[in-house]
Amino acid sequence: MQRLYDLQRVKKGTLKVGVTYSLNTVLTEGVLEFMKRFPGIKLEICYKTVNELLELLRSNSLDFILSYKPLGNFPEIESTPLFENALALVVNKEHPLAKREKVKLADLQSQQFVLPAAGLQARMMLDKLMEDKDFALQSHVELNETNILLKLVASSGYATILSSSAVFGNSRFKSIVLDEPGNVMEASLLRLKGAYQKAAAKEFIEILLDTEAVKRRLMNCFD
Repeated sequence: MQRLYDLQRVKKGTLKVGVTYSLNTVLTEGVLEFMKRFPGIKLEICYKTVNELLELLRSNSLDFILSYKPLGNFPEIESTPLFENALALVVNKEHPLAKREKVKLADLQSQQFVLPAAGLQARMMLDKLMEDKDFALQSHVELNETNILLKLVASSGYATILSSSAVFGNSRFKSIVLDEPGNVMEASLLRLKGAYQKAAAKEFIEILLDTEAVKRRLMNCFD
């Protein structure tokens, strides 16, 4: 049935896309352009943690995922790199650390945090960076909703730790790269190896790769 739809030059059908919370800003431009070019295609966009999205991909409930490349070995998953990014301290522009360009985790022991909850990719990456540390960060709130985390940071002296891409282009925040070994994340398109790829998925991926959102991040990987 999908091949029959594809023969109609991507004029109808449904495209199911999974997205992790930290890359929602990357997706918006691609969605708008796709809707303009292919108004007959219905988009179903699902926001969840990467582990939840991988389960949906394995069951063929999604066509592809926009996510940072997951930690660990996933031989059944094919990954197409988009750009590299780093984990960053995110504060509002009035925060005492807002003038810094880089910071080490050891410098943040006295800071008050609201952090992404366990299961989110930024948190998994942070936990990995903290593995060999003999101290802990002071977390007062942990949330699995990035937008609420950023609202708390915007209106208080609290800080959070997210990918710098999460606030890319947002003038309300300053992202300060964590100067730690191994602090590199690869934003990727994840697909199931050997699965049939819809023509609509190919078109969407091409559009996404050509968006200014992705191009700007390629030029400013660690800003």
